[in-house]
Amino acid sequence: MRTFLTTATVAGLLVAGAASATADPQGDAFDLVCDNGQTYTVTTSGRGVFTPAHDLGSTTTLVPIWFGNDVATIELPDGTVEYLPFPGESAKGGGNVAAHSPREQVNCTYSDSFTLEVEEMGYPAGSHVTITGDVVGYVSGR
Repeated sequence: MRTFLTTATVAGLLVAGAASATADPQGDAFDLVCDNGQTYTVTTSGRGVFTPAHDLGSTTTLVPIWFGNDVATIELPDGTVEYLPFPGESAKGGGNVAAHSPREQVNCTYSDSFTLEVEEMGYPAGSHVTITGDVVGYVSGR
């Protein structure tokens, strides 16, 4: 069973801790569209907020240092739509990682969606969930 937090973390989704380039991906794949002109199809191996994401098309790892503007959109089976913004922003190391990293930062957006198979957090099975947001990080392994 997947939870909203896990999915946001994955989206998050999206890129903290380094997964080996030869390791089999563990999570669901989703796209990161970045301001460096690249779109990465990524997956993560962990469940932490800052778990790195592995690009499935290369040996590239995307390491997140900031998340924000995260919103879950839930469409219930009866067609009702609810919007749940995640509270605030989240910066790795309280912002110190971004302030002290010599690496070039990349700004990306992400989106992941799924359908609940069982009731979760008060939402009935069959509800369709989409999570979107922004992530800032750096690219390694190029």
